[in-house]
Amino acid sequence: NLNNYINAIRVSDAAFGQLMAFLEEEGLAESTLVIVLGDHGEAFGEHGTGGHASGIYEENVHVPLLFVNPVAFSGEQIEQIVGLSELAPTIADLLGMPPSPYWQARSVFAHGRADGVFFFSPWNGFPIGFRQVSRKFIYSANTEQSWLYDLGQDPGETVDLSLQDPDADAEARQLVAECISYHTGWIERTVRE
Repeated sequence: NLNNYINAIRVSDAAFGQLMAFLEEEGLAESTLVIVLGDHGEAFGEHGTGGHASGIYEENVHVPLLFVNPVAFSGEQIEQIVGLSELAPTIADLLGMPPSPYWQARSVFAHGRADGVFFFSPWNGFPIGFRQVSRKFIYSANTEQSWLYDLGQDPGETVDLSLQDPDADAEARQLVAECISYHTGWIERTVRE
């Protein structure tokens, strides 16, 4: 499976190279914003899972996001935690358009933007969690079990800190509860409109 996955990446990379070469040949590279992103990661046995959408560990959620345009960007890299919900507001921002009032996220280039993201998966115990800088929290909505990681010290998410720091675990649980409450209210208000 890993070899098949790596081969699929190679084929995708070659297709991307062809697209970029075409834009150059047609004189469209400077007037085209190319966005490259992954919609999910892929697990190969880490944390007892395989495939994608089976969890919200880093192997499931860490994906690339690239903005390619030789006029707007010069190849710089920004180490920032970004959610895919921020894509539309970012495109609007780059085009100088106002964001939709229905969007919950902000542009990745917004001043004062928090470096974090919430995520969930409807499979494998319905995990809900967040990442803020190097802090990662996962909560199982089915079992009410939680895991807390420091990705700066433990990028493989192997040392659960939730039992060692019950106050941090309680704070993280509260943050997830507030996010769910906010999101539920937002959906109810949006549906009523």
